[in-house]
Amino acid sequence: MKLPVKHILQFFKKRAFFFTLLVVAINIVLGGWTVFNNDILYKSDVARDFLLFDELSQKGFILLGPRASGLQGLFHGPLWVYLNYPAYVIGQGNPIVVGYFWILLNILFLVSSYIVAKKLFNHSVANVYVILLSAASIFYVNSLFNPYGAMIVMPIFLYTIIRYSQTLQWKYLLFNLLALGAIIQFQMAVGLPLLLLTALYALFIIWKNKLFKHLLVVPILILPFSTFILFDLRHEFGQFNAIVQSFTTESSNIYISYADRIVDRWESMTKRIFFAQGNFSGIINEIVSLFLIFFAYTRLRAKGDKKNEHRHIIFTILYFYIGFYLITILFNGLLLLHYTFPVIPLLFLLFSSMILYMNKKVFFTLLIFLILVNIHDGIIHAQTFVKAKGTELTSWHFQSQAAKKVFDTAKGEFGYFLYAPDYHAYAQKYAFVYTNTLYPNKKAFLFEKKPVVYTVVEPAPEGRADLDDTYWIKSMVKIESKPKNVTTYPNGFTIKEYILTEEELKVSPDPQTADWLKYR
Repeated sequence: MKLPVKHILQFFKKRAFFFTLLVVAINIVLGGWTVFNNDILYKSDVARDFLLFDELSQKGFILLGPRASGLQGLFHGPLWVYLNYPAYVIGQGNPIVVGYFWILLNILFLVSSYIVAKKLFNHSVANVYVILLSAASIFYVNSLFNPYGAMIVMPIFLYTIIRYSQTLQWKYLLFNLLALGAIIQFQMAVGLPLLLLTALYALFIIWKNKLFKHLLVVPILILPFSTFILFDLRHEFGQFNAIVQSFTTESSNIYISYADRIVDRWESMTKRIFFAQGNFSGIINEIVSLFLIFFAYTRLRAKGDKKNEHRHIIFTILYFYIGFYLITILFNGLLLLHYTFPVIPLLFLLFSSMILYMNKKVFFTLLIFLILVNIHDGIIHAQTFVKAKGTELTSWHFQSQAAKKVFDTAKGEFGYFLYAPDYHAYAQKYAFVYTNTLYPNKKAFLFEKKPVVYTVVEPAPEGRADLDDTYWIKSMVKIESKPKNVTTYPNGFTIKEYILTEEELKVSPDPQTADWLKYR
């Protein structure tokens, strides 16, 4: 039986906006399903951010965000912390309230992205664009951290630089630099390559059109860089020296050849691109990549205004997307998700623009396939995290319930020690911070010995018995006696209660057990 493709296309064309709203709504619900069930994916980076929110509430002002993983001694800006802080305050530190803010933030991102796509192209492109962005959000909106901040600014960054090249108005260059500064604040590994690419792009326009007065807006970058500058002035140029040392001293990182870096960048551009994220995502993304490569090639080679109305926009998208990956080849390392995550909107917009030039039957077949794949995998994704509630280490519900068990059990004052194999113990630290506020009548002393001490221990990875808590308890906490009570969860998480002897109370724990600076 021959499918009435023509009638299907006409149906979607007449009801395109309502179809878009329906698909986007489904994706938003699937993405927020974990939060709607009073949990979030409580990864290490997310837990670290909550510690930073708590630090801001204590100090009232901070100059730095989380440490940058790519270079020792370098930090991201604090903009992500400030962006989330109002929700943190409203929720009185409850991560679930912040989780609802993430859903709202994602909706605002989709709205702003729709407006950008509509202005650069038209309604049809905008509809496809928000469908793709909302589909991708299913898999990350329950666990946002600073790279997402760079992602939400990316469409605005692209729009302002394109409008500057089209209108030659200095205000668009100003807005573009502010957007770029926000990206740098959120994620330096993305912002700095874009800074170089923007400089080359804008300088060419300025030189070609003799618009040298426009260079007067460049000092606006001092605003987003101000937090880094102020911190270095107060701390003996620590970050600046870290950057200098990275070029002048031998790196402790394992050297990765340029050939391996090129292969890694290619796979990041073709296999890890978020069009599909469940089963068979690699092959699906590679198929989509082939369509994109062919489309980009034909658009850049097309001649004539009618056939190539959006050539400049498509060129600009490719310039920043491909340029980003070319520059990162200089970085001695593999590209992790949070390095590439913020540039995905560029690729999604390129794909969405295919609706204007590609055979409609082929395009809508591919689009409907991607929608169905993501909804199917999104349902599995949502179900998986609901089942993980209260059982997995990355469940906020589990971590908070474990902390509450200690406070419910303890009488009077007690010591509270935390351990994780990575020594950061971000998840356990913030679970303690938040739970401590719920029990104002209990006196808990974190990383201090009292006659009664509780150790909260994350299990070692499978096959790494050397990372269990045995050495830590004896050599770091300085406890030799056996625990009075031990609670072991099915996932290996343990809570141990110790009644200390007079001799054990006299021996102070190693100061490194109380190192809160590791998340900095």
